[in-house]
Amino acid sequence: MTENLGISTKKNSNPESFKWDSLKHITLMSVIEEEFDILLEPEEISEMLNYKDIVKVVKLKLTHTDQL
Repeated sequence: MTENLGISTKKNSNPESFKWDSLKHITLMSVIEEEFDILLEPEEISEMLNYKDIVKVVKLKLTHTDQL
C-alpha cells in the first residue's frame, strides 16, 4: 500500500519530504475499498481525515456488510 501512496518505508527517509494532497487521499480511499471489499460514499471519504476516522468508518462498513 505504501508504494501506491509514494511513502518510503526506509528508516532514513525524511518524513518532512512527504506531502499529502487530495490525489493521495483518493488513492488511499481506493486502496482501502479494494483491500476491505467495501464501497465508500463521498461523504465518508471527505470525513476520513486521520487514522482514527478511517478506522471508525471501515469498522462501521465491515459491521454493516456482515449483517447483510
